[in-house]
This record gives sequence, C-alpha cells and structure tokens, in this order.
Amino acid sequence: MLSYGLVLRLVMSQDGAGCKECKRLREHVASLLPFKVLKGVSGKPLSIRGVAMCSGMSRNHSIYTAEELQAFTSKLTNAPVYIEHVAVPNAIGKVTKTDWDGHNLWYEAEIYDEATVEKIRKGLIQHVSVGADYEAVDLVDGQIPHGLHNAELSLVAVPGSLATKTSKIH
Repeated sequence: MLSYGLVLRLVMSQDGAGCKECKRLREHVASLLPFKVLKGVSGKPLSIRGVAMCSGMSRNHSIYTAEELQAFTSKLTNAPVYIEHVAVPNAIGKVTKTDWDGHNLWYEAEIYDEATVEKIRKGLIQHVSVGADYEAVDLVDGQIPHGLHNAELSLVAVPGSLATKTSKIH
C-alpha cells in the first residue's frame, strides 16, 4: 500500500438545488511529495520537476485511482504554485507541464520568486503538495474522490512520503 501526505478540508453547506434536508459536501485535498530542480539561471525562473501525486491510499485514507489521476493530469497544467497552499501573497510560480506514467502524476513548474528560488537551491524547500476540490466521494474502506478540479501546487516544508527523495540537476 502506498502512502503520502494529504491535507483534507471539509465544508458542509446547504445546497440551493435539490432537497432542503440534503447537505452538499465539498472537500479540498492535497498530497505532499518532493521535487527535483531542472534548471535555473539568475533573473530567469527556476524549473523544478517531480511527482505531484501517485495512485493508492493516502495517510488519511483517501484512495486515488489511476483513472482519476490520469483524468486530473491536464487540470494541473497551468495551475498556480504557492508556498504552503492558497493565498495570493504566497503565489510564486506556475505548473508548466504534467505527465501521467500509469502510477505517478509528474509535473514541471517554474518558480519566479527569487527568495524562494534561493531556498530551493539551498535545499531548504524540497517538497510539494497538490491541492484540489472534487465533485463526489465514495466511502468504502477510505474515501475515493471523483471529479478532481481547481488544482494548485504548493511548495511545503514537510514531505508526505518518507520513501521519496529529492535530487537536483545542476
């Protein structure tokens, strides 16, 4: 069984459509994984690459199917990159490319903030986290999200998967 970090935020609200007793569940998820530096030149954005998400069960028992992550791959392209998740002042880059290899959702991103670039080069920031909302969730021996959307990628301090390592390309 695979494990990686996940941040989960639940929001319960009355849904204007449908029955009045029904509540709509909105969740935001994020996985935490390391990344690799691809290239960087002073004055230009730093390019990083790594695994954004992988199929399997997360630490909080969310189960990501290969089919769901494959469908989500293109939705991560052009997503913003933040420091420690969504806040406009924390925006520091964007995802430029994504690939699906059958198990891992890979990304490439450009980092524009010079202070963040220096922290990455010094090895102070080594991991990423994907955040997304989803349309529905199946409850089995865990949660299986469907319809992942509203993607974002964040640089984070703590890795979600202790088995993964970050390597840099100089």
